[in-house]
Amino acid sequence: MTKALTSAFLAAALLALPTAAFADNHRGSYKDVPMAAPVMNWSGFHIGLAIGYSTSDAELTRDLFLVPGVSTAFPAGVDDRDTIGTDPNGVVGTVTLGYDRMLGDKLLAGVFVDYTFGSHGDSGLANEPGTGGVSYTVDVDSAWAVGGRLGYLVRPETLIYVSGGYTETDIDLRSNGQRFEEDHGGYFIGGGLAHHLRDGLVLTADYRYSDYDSETFFDQQQFIGGTLCCSERIEIEADNHAFRIGLSYRFPSRRTLAHTPLK
Repeated sequence: MTKALTSAFLAAALLALPTAAFADNHRGSYKDVPMAAPVMNWSGFHIGLAIGYSTSDAELTRDLFLVPGVSTAFPAGVDDRDTIGTDPNGVVGTVTLGYDRMLGDKLLAGVFVDYTFGSHGDSGLANEPGTGGVSYTVDVDSAWAVGGRLGYLVRPETLIYVSGGYTETDIDLRSNGQRFEEDHGGYFIGGGLAHHLRDGLVLTADYRYSDYDSETFFDQQQFIGGTLCCSERIEIEADNHAFRIGLSYRFPSRRTLAHTPLK
């Protein structure tokens, strides 16, 4: 019995020797293991609010025509085209809902819809034969947009991106107690930066340029004996520049920590 115990003890000691040698050569703890930089998972839904400054260039074109002899005030007739430039600008707010998808470790693609609220107006004076002119006020109101973006992670927490899509805004025209309203559609392009702060909260800053189609606000014609005697036509074409800064929240907010394996 004693010989059996002695043999078992010696066998255990011999097996322990390699383990002890290994431990002597690999001293340390988990905190000594090098860790890779955290990788932010930008995939998922996000909702955001932003505030910024918007400036528009709304160009009004009016064509006025009278054949000679129709008006006693203008016996020689009128054939006049006048262009009035207005610059509505001011503070705007934007709410955004979107979805992003990571394409590998660095690239991102996403879609979004947003609504920008805020109304700003500016006035201009058009020539009017025989008068001091007619005042027109152009109001650029709220707008909505739907589009996509393509981004690149310059750091795990910092994204730069370009965007583009379709946008539509409401423009009002007021003159001589009358009010006309038209929806203007067009395209937008832009770019921005997003930086993850913590727990899904993201700081955003962006610029957007929007170009809207020309729309006819007023088009009136009168005929005498089947012949055009007078007409008046008003069109407005507009574009817009917007600069915004805001906060968004991402669903979900996850980080993947990569570890360097032991060698």
